[in-house]
Amino acid sequence: MNNFLNQFQTKPASKALLPFLLGIIAANLLEPPPLVIFGMLIFFLVISLISLKFSPELSGYFLLITLIIAGAMRLLLSSHLFSENHIKYFTDTRENLIVIGEVCGFPQKKKSGIRVEFEPDTVIFQGQSYATDGKILLHFKNFTLPLAYGDRLKILGRIERPPGERNPGDFNYRKFLAAQGIYGLMTIRSEWYVIRLPRKRSFSIFAIAAQIKGKIAEQIEKLYSGDVAALMKGLLIGERSEISYRIRDSFARSGVIHALAISGLHVGFILLIFWSVLGVFRVPKRQQYLVIILGLIAYNLIVGFKPPIVRASLMAGIFLLGKWLQRPIDIWNVISAAALIILLIRPQDLFQASFQLSFAAVIAIIYGFHKLKILFEKSSIFRKLTAGKFGNSVANLFLVSLSAQLGTLPLTVYYFHRVPLIAVLMNLIVIPLVGVVIAYGFASLIFSFLIFPLGDIFACANTFFAPDSGKYFSVGLSSLK
Repeated sequence: MNNFLNQFQTKPASKALLPFLLGIIAANLLEPPPLVIFGMLIFFLVISLISLKFSPELSGYFLLITLIIAGAMRLLLSSHLFSENHIKYFTDTRENLIVIGEVCGFPQKKKSGIRVEFEPDTVIFQGQSYATDGKILLHFKNFTLPLAYGDRLKILGRIERPPGERNPGDFNYRKFLAAQGIYGLMTIRSEWYVIRLPRKRSFSIFAIAAQIKGKIAEQIEKLYSGDVAALMKGLLIGERSEISYRIRDSFARSGVIHALAISGLHVGFILLIFWSVLGVFRVPKRQQYLVIILGLIAYNLIVGFKPPIVRASLMAGIFLLGKWLQRPIDIWNVISAAALIILLIRPQDLFQASFQLSFAAVIAIIYGFHKLKILFEKSSIFRKLTAGKFGNSVANLFLVSLSAQLGTLPLTVYYFHRVPLIAVLMNLIVIPLVGVVIAYGFASLIFSFLIFPLGDIFACANTFFAPDSGKYFSVGLSSLK
């Protein structure tokens, strides 16, 4: 345990992560009383600090226990600390109620209407007014209403509790929404039930980010049309609600549905764009790191802090911060720090498939890529096929894809009940192609704001790579159910 303390000082995140995870898992399974866990946390924290002076080895044991209890406490805090009038307590009422609050998300257009996150601050129920908190998901069904982030609304209706899992192992929509801080669903079938109120806030960075996102969406619609415009919105700003079922299905059946998700690939292109621009202006390296970190924060604001982007940005940001501080970089400590930060903010993410798949893929690539390369290079056929710069690049892409697929295979089977038979080969085609689409998409956007005809040229070229029917990706027997 003395060794644990020494390693904790040099690699704190990588040593703290596992016991913290164990605490979250234990609290989720056992659901202990929060006050008991809080008392244990204080006790073991004090004991570990006192014993540090007398017995560092014993202090290591107490620190380990403290981290486990801290993980349990964090989960309990997120799931038990609700105010007396939290919005979740106003769900499934027999009578209509009135909610007053603000739009706190980017409106998503669906065939059946509009969906948007809403943060009520007041509930009027049975003639009494209650100050409330929490979020609900609004569904304006079969009609459209011009909405923007920060709009203040007064709505009459009923709040429904999100459905849980119907059978053991089924998707639990209630837990999925709760992980995002959403505890109710409200369907509005007519604009007569909605009154628009004056805005409260004169300035909000989130409202500004939402306006920028709206402008980008409008610019995409000017540059592209139909399914291509919907695809570009999904790939560039994370708005996948308009992508047709035909395209989604073709990607899903090919085992590459992840290519449609805004992800670490986008962070890679953001890094590349910033590095290229800053390099042209000869900005010193240390200043580049800070500018890129700010750029990643800005992009997260625009896309609405999508979990995959947040995870990739955290890893990149911690890495760049270490470079700026001129500290030695340990990749496992970087990954662990990113996971710890996410779980400290939203511990329920540990039980989300996207969180598990993201980190499983990254860990598998880091751990398995070089091992697979050594294994494959024992074959003379592989060495001949990968001779030269182009062959080596293709081989690296194949091995990265294979590492990620092998690392996420158990989770893929568990969550989606399918084995992607040719997903590795499809990734060799789809990932570079999607990379080209994203690169041309960013180029068309940037140039269109400066010189629109130049942006339009990039958009026309991009239309060739971004098919409007998904026909390039449709492979019938790509997975085994």
